[in-house]
Amino acid sequence: MILSLLETDTTGLEITSLMRGRWEPVRIPSIVSPNGMANLFTGNVEVPIEDSWEGQGRVKIRHTNPTPCTIRAFTPVFDAEP
Repeated sequence: MILSLLETDTTGLEITSLMRGRWEPVRIPSIVSPNGMANLFTGNVEVPIEDSWEGQGRVKIRHTNPTPCTIRAFTPVFDAEP
């Protein structure tokens, strides 16, 4: 799936699916400035979700830090076999 983020602190952003059953961090390069403050990320990031029809494609997203997090869009991407 693709997440479109707006001015988001990427530390603490986590995702899980019904098949995985555990929270995993969204892997986005977090940019930290020399003063130790995290810069906010704006853009699209592809998040691999290994799920199947049995998992019904259910996904949960959470942000564990009290910092900015805005998800503009959540776009599923499907692989199909001929």
